[in-house]
Amino acid sequence: MTNLIKLKEIDQFLADYTPGYDPVMPAFLAGQSQQYSEEVGKINFKRLEALGDLHSRIIGPKDTEMKQINAGETKKTFNKYFLGSQFIVSALQNPEGIESVRAEALDEHNKQSDSLFLTGGGTADNNVINNGLYYSGDANYTKNTSFEVTSGDQLEKLYAKVMDVYQQADDLSGDKMIVFYGPNTIQKHNSLFSTTTTPFLKTLRDAIPEASVAKLPTETTPSGADGFMVVNMSKVKPHYTTLPKIKGQGVNEEKMYAWTNFLMGSSMLEVQAKNGVIRQAITFA
Repeated sequence: MTNLIKLKEIDQFLADYTPGYDPVMPAFLAGQSQQYSEEVGKINFKRLEALGDLHSRIIGPKDTEMKQINAGETKKTFNKYFLGSQFIVSALQNPEGIESVRAEALDEHNKQSDSLFLTGGGTADNNVINNGLYYSGDANYTKNTSFEVTSGDQLEKLYAKVMDVYQQADDLSGDKMIVFYGPNTIQKHNSLFSTTTTPFLKTLRDAIPEASVAKLPTETTPSGADGFMVVNMSKVKPHYTTLPKIKGQGVNEEKMYAWTNFLMGSSMLEVQAKNGVIRQAITFA
């Protein structure tokens, strides 16, 4: 049997692997992030955050009390859970194409992992298992009222709204990423201004060269969503266990098959300061 089925060693498979999907989540792990052990459970952590007005006031010789700064404790929970699958090939099956199937499975799992990172395993902000990049119940996550882009000069109106929200986000220092999502928004993002024939994206990058620009893949964007997010990469912290991977592989001589196990873990995006993420939904008339 071992002469019939030959699985590439995991390191060799990954070296030869050309992804068919470019995952979003790894870009968020380049800064501060926290990885945990591969064990099912919950991680509870607390943060003290200032409340109300933080401004100092003038004090004079007769003042006996200083202005008080109040703080409140916020509690957040990362639910650690895992998703796994197994690919089995019989010894009686033609082994040609095994590696392409394993690559296809890893591509699909990267999409699934991104979807969990975006939605937190939920369908709305109030039912997430873990706070995500798109659906989130984090108190520091800001969701602006949907903005309607009416007919006529839609690109100019979208550009003005992006700059407006970016200014809102820029009051908090840190490296910013503008993330576009949804088919209509991305189509505009790739368009030219009608009056100048200048690309929208070039104009945006020229105006705020310090910001990076990205777009969400349509495969993992929630259905019917359109808009953009401004993410302060210095004020968000992903919590995770493991990205999609081949957990193990082997050959079962007794049962006459080769097997490959795949594993991925849940994730959570913690927003560490107010307006660390601002999501702006867009409605195109």
